[in-house]
This record gives sequence, structure tokens and C-alpha cells, in this order.
Amino acid sequence: MDRVNFIHTEIGTDIVISLSFDEGTEFGVDGFTLIRTPKFEFALFPHERGACINWDEETDTREIITEINQVGNEITFVSNMKPYQFDLSRLGKNEINQLWATIDKINFDGSIKINHT
Repeated sequence: MDRVNFIHTEIGTDIVISLSFDEGTEFGVDGFTLIRTPKFEFALFPHERGACINWDEETDTREIITEINQVGNEITFVSNMKPYQFDLSRLGKNEINQLWATIDKINFDGSIKINHT
């Protein structure tokens, strides 16, 4: 399981959550990024709407987040394709609060099942 070094969030036209890892891990320094652009979702088919994982390569399939679970220092993002599990133990309380505040913004319509303790 990759350990998150830090997070970056943005709330604007796009709502973005980026997780950063050590080089040489599965996601490397490029990280793992969720993005949602509510302003333009009307142009998508209903099954394409929601927070998606942003990969650099062009693909015809959108990987949509359907569930987010946090138990202790472990967080799992479940997509329509597979789960991604990360260790948040390097993050401070403020960073974790920022992460969840941004998740709440991304999930404005309740499209993501949320479980965290």
C-alpha cells in the first residue's frame, strides 16, 4: 500500500484532490488525482458523471469513483473498475480535514458512498 506524503486540493471550476507519493511507488511522484467539473457534467452521459480518476493518457473509459472508505489511517477509493488503497499516516489532522472537506464538495450530489471513522 502506497503511503501518501502530502495532498493538494483545489475548489474552483474543477474540484481536485491530488495525493502525492514517493518516487518508485505504484503512482510515483505524479500521484493519484480525482477531478470533478460540475459546471460541464450536463454534457456527459449520466453514467459518465461524477468524480473521476484523472490519468494522463487518453482513454475512452472514465474511471468514476463510487465509494470512499477510511478506517484509521487507511483510505480506499473504489471506482467502477477497481479499488485503490492508501496509507494516510504521514498526513496531519489539518491535511486529513482538508481532504474530507474537499471530498464533501466533490460529493455534492451524494453520488459517492462515504464511510469514514
